Order: sequence, then C-alpha cells, then structure tokens
Amino acid sequence: MFCRQIKWPLVLLGALLTCGCASSQDAQPAPKEQPAVKSSATISPMPRNEALDAYVKSMRDDLSRGKVGIITEVMQLNSEEAKVFWPIYQDYESEMFELGDHRVQAIRQFATDIHDHRLTDSEAGRLANEYFDYEAKRLELLKRYHGLISEKMSPVRAAQFTQIEHRVGTIVDLLIASEFPLLAGAPK
Repeated sequence: MFCRQIKWPLVLLGALLTCGCASSQDAQPAPKEQPAVKSSATISPMPRNEALDAYVKSMRDDLSRGKVGIITEVMQLNSEEAKVFWPIYQDYESEMFELGDHRVQAIRQFATDIHDHRLTDSEAGRLANEYFDYEAKRLELLKRYHGLISEKMSPVRAAQFTQIEHRVGTIVDLLIASEFPLLAGAPK
C-alpha cells in the first residue's frame, strides 16, 4: 500500500518542526529579551511514550532557540525594536506550537490507520480535511501576526518576519514530506 514503511520518530519529529522551529546549527544564541516558549505537546491516539515525548520537547526547545537565532541575525533588531518584537513573537510561537500539536495528532492518526489497515474512504477524507484546516489556520496565523508586527513596528519588519517564517516553514514541510509515505495503488 505504501512506497515505504513509516519511520515514526522521523515523521513525528518532522511534524513537531511545524511549530515554527528551525535548525539551530548556525544560529546565534537567543537574546535575553526573548524567554523560551513552552509547548503543551499533548498528542494522541498513539500510546504515550515518555522517552519520545521528552526527546521531542527537548528538540522543540532547541529548534525554537535556533529559529530565534536566525531571526536575530537576519532582522538585527535594536533594543527598542526587540522590546516590541519578542513578546509578539512569543505569542506567535505559542500559537504555532498549539497548531503543530494538531498536525502531529493527524499524522499519528494517519499512521495508526495505515498500520492497522483501517484507512477507509471516510477516514482518508476526514484526515485530508484536517490537513486543509491546518494549512488555512497556519496561513491565517501568519497573516494576523504580519499585520500586528506591521502595525506595532513597520511593514518592512513584518515582511522580514513573514519571509523568515515562510522559509523555515518550507524547509519543515519538505522534511515532513520526505519522510511521509505516499499511498500507492487504487483502493480496494
């Protein structure tokens, strides 16, 4: 039914990256004005795995710090701009984490359905609708925060933020797509 097996940790890690996180490999340390953003990471229906949950939380925190470093390097905010930007960004990132948790839940449900041979037409349609809903909410969230940053700072700062989010989001989506199995063949 697939072109390959599901790699659970990679798919889930990739899905968690949808929370607006990027690699911290070359990022600068987070500025002191920006507190760490916490995640609720309450995901089902797969059985809870405490070790995986702890690893995911650690990765999410590390990746979030990395994205803060990218923003710091690209936007080069002065201290007055940083006082305005970072609280707005923290609110945005918190909402992205919540939205990302819903994406993870849908991916887990899809993988469970495939593993248990329960992917019916009805379930496939429901999961597709969840994907469309996620994408619409992600775009609405980005547009809302673009407007807020534009209003509180400037349209140029809002454009910088949006461009960084788009690039990071594209990379994250590519990581997920590269690990997510494609369905093969016609349904029976």
